Amino acid sequence: MEGVVLTKEESKRIAASLKEITCYAKREVKVAVKAVDLANATKSSLKNVIGTKNESMKAERMEKAALIFLTFPGDPTGVTYAVGATLYGTSKAVKAVERKEMGIRDLIRYYRRLGLELGELLK
Repeated sequence: MEGVVLTKEESKRIAASLKEITCYAKREVKVAVKAVDLANATKSSLKNVIGTKNESMKAERMEKAALIFLTFPGDPTGVTYAVGATLYGTSKAVKAVERKEMGIRDLIRYYRRLGLELGELLK
């Protein structure tokens, strides 16, 4: 088998071109890696801004349950009051954590729900 015979200058020119292509490819890979890192950082930042996808907040449900326990008719042992007070305190702590994780989506959902509740009350 006979191959293509190149002169010394052609070989140098091809070698220089291959070296240039290799350097270009390495730069492109670095740029692509930086773009992926930037996209991941943006995604995690937006997740904090957007908020959670949960429809209802746990703290509100806990608070409602606590108020039910606190408004039961007088229990001679006081167990319902103790449970209600503990549940109410826990709901306040959970609400503080939920507010830190609250994003735009959660705020919109919260204010829409407040608007609906106010509309029902003012009828």
